[in-house]
Amino acid sequence: MAMMPGRMSEHIAVVAGLLTDNPFVIVDTEKFTDYVDMQKFEQVMFICMVGDVNNKTFTLVVYESILGTGTDASLVAWQSLAAETTANDNTEYVCCVRREELSAGYRYLRAGIVSQAGQDGEVSLIGLALNPIHEPASGSDMTSVTIKQ
Repeated sequence: MAMMPGRMSEHIAVVAGLLTDNPFVIVDTEKFTDYVDMQKFEQVMFICMVGDVNNKTFTLVVYESILGTGTDASLVAWQSLAAETTANDNTEYVCCVRREELSAGYRYLRAGIVSQAGQDGEVSLIGLALNPIHEPASGSDMTSVTIKQ
């Protein structure tokens, strides 16, 4: 495999995240990342990190959207974390979506974590966009990202 020229930050962007309290506690709700513009990247990888959730049920979801507003969102992928978290606390889950996997006319993606009723626990979620189309990936990082070189 050939080495990538330049820095990794030119090829991978931090484009989405739910990392408010490192990790935050989600209770009886659904929390979403911002939308990722898939016209800028070949693919995005969402990584969900589950803490000590003590047999709780969560679902990792990924939605596509035409406008990036949420009013036209449709489910692309989901993964119930129930079976894994009952016996496997402190685990990571990955969901990857390539640009060509989006439905015709859809441009944006966002991920979310859904906690079932009566369920709560420590989770965090980050989205990494890979292989930028027109510019270095660092040009599309979330505003909270600082690159140290």
